[in-house]
Amino acid sequence: MNPVTETVYDITDKTPFDLPNTEAALNTYLNDTYYNSLPAEAKALITNSNYRIGVLRRTSGNTLETEFQEVNNLIWNGKVGLIDATEYVRASVNSLCIRAYDYYSTEECYNSPNNYLHLSDFDLFTITPFSYDNSGYIWRIQDTGRLMETGVSNERGIRPVVTLSSNAVITGGTGTSTDAFVLS
Repeated sequence: MNPVTETVYDITDKTPFDLPNTEAALNTYLNDTYYNSLPAEAKALITNSNYRIGVLRRTSGNTLETEFQEVNNLIWNGKVGLIDATEYVRASVNSLCIRAYDYYSTEECYNSPNNYLHLSDFDLFTITPFSYDNSGYIWRIQDTGRLMETGVSNERGIRPVVTLSSNAVITGGTGTSTDAFVLS
């Protein structure tokens, strides 16, 4: 069974968006404006990928497997997306921090050293819709590392995510912030 797209509404002016499609401003930015700004060499290394965009509820009884199933309920395929909330949780190095709810409610989970995907410069949108009491929000990663809900009209940062094609090869660098990997 293929997941179907859902219509969501901008909470400020009630504009309907069928997600994901070309009407969505973020999708247009990521897959047109941003992607087209990349050099041809970078584009050649990027492949289409399935992005999990199902709604993730904020409930304490969920397991990571349940949360992963929730976000897997709706799939979009494209070149450029954003991280989903469960990917962020799976990057934890703390074995007690195993659910989105943990990153929402437990301070020791959202301290920076506990997650290698956390960068503390600004709040970031994830691609994951948020639901609690039928609210219309999206999960964000706060600058503290905490997962929190936010309205889609709020200004937050983004970090585009891509999947590298199988022919991408590391040709240099050590993977550190001062000596990044070089791909070809």
